[in-house]
Amino acid sequence: MKKAIAAAGSALIAASTALVGVPSALAAPYVEMPGKIGELTPSGHKKGYPTFKQKVILDEELEDTNTGGTHVCAGRKLIYQGHADPIYGTYDRSAPEGKQLTSMFVDGQDVVPADTVCARLAPDASEGDSSTGAQPGDQVSKMVVPDDPAYSFLGEPGQVVWHAPQLIEWSQRPIYAGIGAFDPSHEADGGVPNDFADGLLHFDITGFEGPGRMSIFYNEGAEPHEIVSVEPGDTIGGEPGENKSFSRNVGAHGHYGWAFTEPGIYRITVTTWGDKTDGTREVGTPAELIWLVGSDSQVGLPDGTTTGLREVTNDFGVAGKETESADGTDSADSAAAPNNSAPTSTPAKSAKPGTPTRQSTPSAPGAEPSESEKRREQTPPRREPKPEQESATWWAGQHKPHIIRSGHMDMALTDVDGNRYALLLDDENPDQRVTRLSGTFAFALSDAATAQTLPTAWAEPFGAVPGHGYYVPMSNTKLSEAPWLGFSTEHVDYETLKPDAPVRLSITEFSGPGAMISGHETIGGATIALDSRDLSRTYDYPGRSHDHQFFWFTREGVYRTTFRYEWTNPDGAVQYQDLEAYFLVGDRAISAAENNSKPEDTSEADIDEGSMVCSPGGQDCPPAAAEGDHGGPGVSNKPGSTARAMQATWVQRLPVQGRGQLAGKLPPGLGMPTQRRAHGRRRGRPAHPRQH
Repeated sequence: MKKAIAAAGSALIAASTALVGVPSALAAPYVEMPGKIGELTPSGHKKGYPTFKQKVILDEELEDTNTGGTHVCAGRKLIYQGHADPIYGTYDRSAPEGKQLTSMFVDGQDVVPADTVCARLAPDASEGDSSTGAQPGDQVSKMVVPDDPAYSFLGEPGQVVWHAPQLIEWSQRPIYAGIGAFDPSHEADGGVPNDFADGLLHFDITGFEGPGRMSIFYNEGAEPHEIVSVEPGDTIGGEPGENKSFSRNVGAHGHYGWAFTEPGIYRITVTTWGDKTDGTREVGTPAELIWLVGSDSQVGLPDGTTTGLREVTNDFGVAGKETESADGTDSADSAAAPNNSAPTSTPAKSAKPGTPTRQSTPSAPGAEPSESEKRREQTPPRREPKPEQESATWWAGQHKPHIIRSGHMDMALTDVDGNRYALLLDDENPDQRVTRLSGTFAFALSDAATAQTLPTAWAEPFGAVPGHGYYVPMSNTKLSEAPWLGFSTEHVDYETLKPDAPVRLSITEFSGPGAMISGHETIGGATIALDSRDLSRTYDYPGRSHDHQFFWFTREGVYRTTFRYEWTNPDGAVQYQDLEAYFLVGDRAISAAENNSKPEDTSEADIDEGSMVCSPGGQDCPPAAAEGDHGGPGVSNKPGSTARAMQATWVQRLPVQGRGQLAGKLPPGLGMPTQRRAHGRRRGRPAHPRQH
């Protein structure tokens, strides 16, 4: 069976390569890396699927149309419209000198040498995406520097820069670019080292060539945070730690914004190093990362080389000193275009900086209400839960949930050996993943790591909430201080679902002393995905997804949330799996939970991670499912849509360890009222005994 799947995958690769449309003089045949899923690559990494959407590999003798010499990316694959980690600290076990620390490149889920690929940031357009607010034709490869001193490292207010965004839309355009360090998704079993001091790996930029400045940054709490910026003339090339430097946690990876002030070719030399627990210092082999930024002609490629791009009809203007826009027209006079440079829209007062703006189309007087207006009318009024009296325990089941204080966490829907489960994938120890059942875990969110004043820019989307709350960021900046929370459908075989039907995420039951809001952080703002005050909200994942969201809690205390993953079978039947999670918000709640004398539940789901469908590096998976591999957000849905009104006809779900009265022997104000979905659902058959 595995051989048949592998053969089908090879056939698909060959067929789709022929359809790329790149002139044969430019493209070498697409060759998949040796080995198959489940084996290790020559560099010693789990074999994963590379990006499949656009397979452009340049001819080995390709001429640079601007210089006349051989192009710097000749013979390499262009990486765009997909998941990538252009900087990935790891050991290359294929190096001539043996295991060597260096920076490699993650192409999709495949770890490859940096000198075999080039990151491509080309002018591209959205097809419309509710998670980012983009409309069809909006430019997705640029941004306008906001009029805010916090963004000054990107340029002057109103300046247009090329931008690979941290918050990517579903199609992964233009490129979903991150940074990683010994990510357990890619490392062989036992391959995540534990001998780096403070668990940190460091990256120095020791070489740089480019037409402008490159900045890597992220947004957290409506504020930008610069990771590193480098430009021509910077002093680099010194001893480790004396250059443009930044650090990442060993065993982690995250996605960030990449900005470039000018179009052209950027060549960045990255040296990876780390201090070891034995007092020594390990310095890796330098690796060169190449970014091609701008239109094909601006990066020395023949026109039409970068295939699969959408026409941009709503642009921000031009960046830096470039003399032509994406369509090749002369636009030098608009090089410092302001926020209203997008030609097809008028900026609205509520527009977020860096987001294309557009005019709304309200219904005419006396006209039938629009679908969006109908949905708003159906939305239950927001209400703030009221505390209830304390009782013996803060959990619902028989056993005290295991308390998780840090690490990468995925609340996941997974396919295992023909069964579908909702589980927690717990990477608190990066080299020893634990799979936990519904209701057996609680996330501890301490004051020091999560207490924060509500960002001013979030007041409008959040509505009436207190000015102070508890916050888990979308980025993994506090990985060692608090759990980094995400959702995952990357182990779901979408081929078993009704065509074009998403996996839908929602909250079905909620209790807590305040509200819980999750979503995504944008340039200067936030978009909401789930909201405990409105249980009719849903969030769709049209394909395999790995999606980290921010979480905001309005008050300290114990929260219990039941997340539901819902999908549609080919025959139209709707099924679901529930995942119960606890959140201990604030020091008082954590202390009270820890002081409860009952032992924690240390049980684990008896599941072999290698048997998960499409597990990166796990087993053979259908290429069609691999093509949908995604690391960005899904799609927000408001009530009233046809899909939202689906009624569950049958359900197979993992049981919760007992159903008792929610309670909490906690200080005053930390009680847990219960809120359930207002509309009815058929529960289906009773839960079965726990089987795996």
